[in-house]
Amino acid sequence: DGQQDCEDGLDEFHCDSSCSWNQFACSAQKCISKHWICDGEDDCGDGLDESDSICGAVTCAADMFSCQGSHACVPRHWLCDGERDCPNGSDELSTAGCAPNNTCDENAFMCHNKVCIPKQFVCDHDDDCGDGSDESSQCGYRQCGTEEFSCADGRCLLNTQWQCDGDFDCADHSDEAPLNPKCKSAEQSCNSSFFMCKNGRCIPRG
Repeated sequence: DGQQDCEDGLDEFHCDSSCSWNQFACSAQKCISKHWICDGEDDCGDGLDESDSICGAVTCAADMFSCQGSHACVPRHWLCDGERDCPNGSDELSTAGCAPNNTCDENAFMCHNKVCIPKQFVCDHDDDCGDGSDESSQCGYRQCGTEEFSCADGRCLLNTQWQCDGDFDCADHSDEAPLNPKCKSAEQSCNSSFFMCKNGRCIPRG
């Protein structure tokens, strides 16, 4: 409405976009939920939703913990519970007041940095430990099938049609431009199974 109602001005940011009132307009004609802004994860794909210009004024409430190296906030009762809630796992480190674990229970895996994670998180292509010890060279990743897409990190997408559809399905973004050479250009494009909306979003045909 032309009036800056939020202290950080977010209510007047990218108002010329086609995103709805409860969405945030990324710079690449992509809309994301406003709840995803400054949550420590790059949902836009170019870091805009986690940039200092957007999140610089964000401060965590008194009952929240400020994750190191990001603008994410997590409840203080999540600290030292053996689960990495901050993007970099800082809620499980000594800087958060956590004492190093010397043992993990039988259903958990002990990382080299003494963090305990569920055993099913080992060799799942995600660095859940934060030091990479759960994704070591000893992991035997399966080969992707002919109808699957192989991400650069070895993860398999169930359908090859998920590449070049405007959504990052691979954790390393290798299914979309510019990392995927099969996509037309660095700009968002849709494959033959999808229709491109005016806002650049790809939706299934039919």
